[in-house]
Amino acid sequence: MTAPLESRLEALARSRGSRFFGTCDLAPACEEVRRLGGEEIASYPSAVSTGIAL
Repeated sequence: MTAPLESRLEALARSRGSRFFGTCDLAPACEEVRRLGGEEIASYPSAVSTGIAL
């Protein structure tokens, strides 16, 4: 994921109330992701996680 895209996603998430934000390159874990989630899930190169404080 490019830095500008990550910055835009983080800004969007935070503007919607997210307190936590992170991204991850899934390439190093591709085989495990495929094993756990199948081909469709393994086709995604990155993950995005957001969270709000309760």
